[in-house]
Amino acid sequence: MNKDQETQNSEKTMDSQSERYEHLGGIRQLLLFFMVAMVQIMVQVTLSQVPSLPLPGFFHIEENLGKQSWLALSMPLTTAAFMLPAGKLGDLYTYKRLIVIGYAIVGFGALMVGFTGYVENLVYFSIFRGVTGIGFACTLPNFLSLANTIYPATSFKRLIMMVTFSTSAMIGFFGGLMVSAVVAERIWWPWAFWIAAIIAILLSIANYLIIPDGVDTYCTERVPFDFIGTALYSPSIIILVAMMVQGAAAGWKQNPYTYIIFIVGCLLFGACMIYEIKFCKYPLIHRGIFTSETAFVLLCMLCGWAGFGIWLFNTGRFDQLIVGSTPVVAALHYLPVIPSGIISVTLAIISLQKLPVPLLMLVSLCSFLVSNILVGTRPVHQTYWAQNFISVIILPFAIDFSLPTGGIILSSLVPNTEVGAASSIVLTAAFLAVTIGFAIGTNAEVYTTIGKPQSIETLTQAIRNSFHVAFAINGLGVIVAFIFVIYSLAYLKKYSSPTQSSEKNQIV
Repeated sequence: MNKDQETQNSEKTMDSQSERYEHLGGIRQLLLFFMVAMVQIMVQVTLSQVPSLPLPGFFHIEENLGKQSWLALSMPLTTAAFMLPAGKLGDLYTYKRLIVIGYAIVGFGALMVGFTGYVENLVYFSIFRGVTGIGFACTLPNFLSLANTIYPATSFKRLIMMVTFSTSAMIGFFGGLMVSAVVAERIWWPWAFWIAAIIAILLSIANYLIIPDGVDTYCTERVPFDFIGTALYSPSIIILVAMMVQGAAAGWKQNPYTYIIFIVGCLLFGACMIYEIKFCKYPLIHRGIFTSETAFVLLCMLCGWAGFGIWLFNTGRFDQLIVGSTPVVAALHYLPVIPSGIISVTLAIISLQKLPVPLLMLVSLCSFLVSNILVGTRPVHQTYWAQNFISVIILPFAIDFSLPTGGIILSSLVPNTEVGAASSIVLTAAFLAVTIGFAIGTNAEVYTTIGKPQSIETLTQAIRNSFHVAFAINGLGVIVAFIFVIYSLAYLKKYSSPTQSSEKNQIV
């Protein structure tokens, strides 16, 4: 399809967008908003289950940090690896279909993970956590695409829906920690996964009934799906991150297969990029998205969320293993993210209408950096209400200013028929960064404390070393975001708020 055809199709779909919006009743719109919030809540609930459950002791891996990493990593890794193909499938076969199927996969994966209580096998646990991640790879980008197709670009409701998607993460994150801790203490930890499975199946049915037919895709021409690109991309991501974690678990020098397979992953990823850019007629990523703006956005997302991956894994560990808090008390320490999230989402809605989005990306990166510095330099015997509390308060600002701004910029660079892939890129960058940051932090912990005695002091030093990596990554992100602001003011001069721009090709 040439550029003229893309422009004509884009104009036709934009003209029909108001009709899509007007045919939705008020109650159905409210239910759609609730479903958008629920998908983010479910993702964060599933992510935050692991820190609250007694899994290291159950698998007898208390002394092996590398193997512990698989408990938390297996789900976000497959989410990042399969999100781009799932977003493209949503563009081709409707977002509703992928959302319903995705929730069904989540339900099946969570159900099987719960049976680990009987199987008692780490590999079994990791495989079905990975299956759960594939389900979320289907639901996450396609919900964002659904918002982009139903509401016009200048619609205030579209902005509200995108920010609601971001801020719901805070509710899900705290809810997952608290519910899992209580279930593990009062009932039996597999029920945390079985409850999630039941809710996922109910959401699959609910979305089938709530999402209207015929309004959830722009694609009017059925083009071939990029099977070759998918076969190169998804395995390369899994191999690269998996070997980074396995290097910490088994050792790079002691087991040469780790870096040999890592090199294979690099070659696969390089082959994927060459094929997508040079040879593929219908690539996973629209070629119009390869711009300088995209490079800045993705670098900012990778640097910010990589630091968040370290914050996510180590804040609770420090609280429980070093300070001595119980899982329930450690979960309660995250409660301030909910009121802080409400404040941050309100400011995000206002700021996205008034301020240039590169500036908001800079605010997000500064928030990531400050949050990590506060909790990473926290003295062991310091009260929670000092640095830890402030870190938890600041973190929602990083998330709520990052995802909407990245989505706004990238979705403006592609035709309406490619919004699913654009949404996938933003979320893929976030999840991939979390897994990469997590893996790098784990390696920093393991290889900076080799040969030292197992003690609280050694563990404290290991966790702090991981946070030092987060400082460096987030600091680099702040520099990139600052350059992005200068670049946009000096060369682009076209950034405005999303509700002030009606041109599809204008960066907002």
